[in-house]
Amino acid sequence: MGVELLKMKVTDEHGQKMLNTMAGSARRGSDMVKQVLTFARGQTGERTLVQIKHLIREMQKIREGNFPQEH
Repeated sequence: MGVELLKMKVTDEHGQKMLNTMAGSARRGSDMVKQVLTFARGQTGERTLVQIKHLIREMQKIREGNFPQEH
């Protein structure tokens, strides 16, 4: 929610990009916590097939978002 409020205040492109990265990271973190809690409770979850190329692409996004390259 805080990121959404900041998006209304920040107008430059770099700031918006950083806020989008923060929002995406927060969503992924929330999803991971939910998965860990589901596993820890011993609940059976919905199984889905995972295509490895999509998983690798997501991992690349996480890496780029959390460890940006210096120019």
